[in-house]
Amino acid sequence: MANYYVDNSNTSPGNGSQPDPFNTIKSAVDILSDGDTIFIAGGHYYESGFTLENNDLIISASDQLNPPIIDGENSNEIFHIQRGSVRLQYLKITNGSAPDGGAIYNAGDILSIANCIFIGNNATGASPHGNGGAILSGPGNLTVTGCTFEGNSSTDDGAVISVGIAGGTVIITESSFEGNTAKGDGGGAIDCVSNKLNVSDSTFANNLGGAGGAINYGKGTLTVTGSTFTGNTAIFYGGAIYNTGKMTVTGSTFIGNKVTGHGTQGGAIINSGGSANVNFNRIVGNISWGNNAIFNSGSLDATLNLWGSNNPDFGFLVSGGVNTDPWIVLTISVTESKFPPVNWPKNMPYHPLPQFIVDLLHINTPNAPELNPANGVVPYTGPANFVVNNDPIPNINFLDGYATWGGGGSEGIEPGIKKLDVSATVDSQNVSIKWTGTL
Repeated sequence: MANYYVDNSNTSPGNGSQPDPFNTIKSAVDILSDGDTIFIAGGHYYESGFTLENNDLIISASDQLNPPIIDGENSNEIFHIQRGSVRLQYLKITNGSAPDGGAIYNAGDILSIANCIFIGNNATGASPHGNGGAILSGPGNLTVTGCTFEGNSSTDDGAVISVGIAGGTVIITESSFEGNTAKGDGGGAIDCVSNKLNVSDSTFANNLGGAGGAINYGKGTLTVTGSTFTGNTAIFYGGAIYNTGKMTVTGSTFIGNKVTGHGTQGGAIINSGGSANVNFNRIVGNISWGNNAIFNSGSLDATLNLWGSNNPDFGFLVSGGVNTDPWIVLTISVTESKFPPVNWPKNMPYHPLPQFIVDLLHINTPNAPELNPANGVVPYTGPANFVVNNDPIPNINFLDGYATWGGGGSEGIEPGIKKLDVSATVDSQNVSIKWTGTL
């Protein structure tokens, strides 16, 4: 278990020690054994074609705030992992190019990637190759945490990540996928047939694919939580997600995704023969030729979602036997605070002040009890857009399904006002309420 250091500012080849680092990454890779670590200093390294075949390897930036740039110059893949377990962290990997796996070809057991940036990598092979513009991974486990993927492309499937052999688990957390393009019929960012694919707290924006503008998944179990899909495009099916396996999507946002082909369906999601639960999501403004957000040809429960309106037109929004009832509605109510605001004049008589509450914790069924946020909440944290007596009230956002104005915590209520007309707006839905009392 040795540590090797690399710094291309060293004018001599170096011996890999911290005082005298290698001046190329290849010098360190060529002598690796199990358990070794390479620390790479900041700089631009025009190197590629590294073969890794050991266990418990770590390749990392020396300084997390100054990641080295490893540049394949569009001539070769960056890392080819033949076997073993590898962790990559705090690296910027760009211009990798190969028939499959433009930046990384992984045939190993465990690959972990943390806090890395992948830009402009390409899988260039003709079908059945051309998969995984940034990463092609085999049957082992793949974990991606805190990474950014921008402008990667593939001639077939998975502009960012392609997992082409069923097996293993893929976990993606707190990562960003933007402007990636898959030119085949698979997923624009991720194309995966692993036993399990878990995606959490990640963003997918403006990716382009054939089926699944962001994700194409089959065979096993797909779980998506707390993620955002905006402006993704599929040519054929599923503007954001195309699923043929078992899928659960919760606490996520789908806005402005689309399918462009004639006769296509599923502006946000297509569930093709699989089983799916899609709950506590915000699904707004997704477009397909059939004008629907979700198309189903399997089993799909899409209850408890927010559709941008309290009266969604499900004739357009869903098709194929999708269960949508009950759904989340925007609700406004008023209570009276027993305590004055902090700026209330000390010599002014105090009467209970109104507190206006707008929430996304009620369903369309009249008189149904409020939902418990612990069981799920729509992931809207934007403005409530309160308007009081025709005056907008800025800077009040939703948190855990609620937004409030007034009561003891407001400095916007002045003594002497007798009537309040309050409204709030989320997406295309406006709700309002009136209050009359003595202040």
